[in-house]
Amino acid sequence: MALISVSIDIAGSTKLKRQIKEISNWDQNNINRLYREYAQKIYAIEMDLYLLLFNRGLELDNLFVVKTLGDESWFVYDIKDMNTKTLQFNKIFHTIFHALVDIHKKYYDIFISSREPLSGEEINEKSPFQWKWPDIAVKAYIDLIKDYEEISNVRRYVFLERYRDFYSIDELRMGQEFESKKLSKLTSNLNIGRFMDMTDNKVTI
Repeated sequence: MALISVSIDIAGSTKLKRQIKEISNWDQNNINRLYREYAQKIYAIEMDLYLLLFNRGLELDNLFVVKTLGDESWFVYDIKDMNTKTLQFNKIFHTIFHALVDIHKKYYDIFISSREPLSGEEINEKSPFQWKWPDIAVKAYIDLIKDYEEISNVRRYVFLERYRDFYSIDELRMGQEFESKKLSKLTSNLNIGRFMDMTDNKVTI
C-alpha cells in the first residue's frame, strides 16, 4: 500500500498578507475583501491542478484531500498495491510531477488596493488610492509514502462509541429523529466519517 503525497503552498504568503493590511490602512472591511479575493486565487490554483491531472488521464477517484489550511493544500493519490518499480507507477508519478511544474510556471497575480476601484477608474501612478499588483508564486512538494495505515476510520469508530456522551439527558429523551440530526451535525462539525475505505478505495461517510 502506497500513496503519492503532494502539497502546494504560496511562497511569500506572510509578506503578501502584510501588504494587504498595510495598503488597506488597517481598514478591516477592505482587508476582508482582499482576503476573500486572495482565497479565490488560492483555490483556483488548487482546482487548476486537479484539472491538469484529470485532463492528463489520472482518475480523480484515487485522489484524497488530507487538509487545506490557509495557503496550503495537502492531498494524496492512492496507488493501492501497485508496484512502484513499474512503468505504470512512473507514468502516474511523472504526470503529477509535471502538472506541479506547470502550475509553478503558470502566472498568477492579485490586485491589492486601499479601496475597491470605481467603475471606469484608471489604475496607474496617478490613481487616487494606493495599489500593488504582486505575483503569486506557487511552491510544491511531492513524495512517496509507503506502508501507510488509514486511521480516520478508527477515529470514527471511537466517536460512534461515545457520541451519546455529548447529549444532555433532555436531548436523549427527544427521540431518534433529534438524535440523528445532532449526530449528523456533530460528524460534520468535527470532520468525522470521511476516510479511504480499504476494501474498494471509495470515500466512506
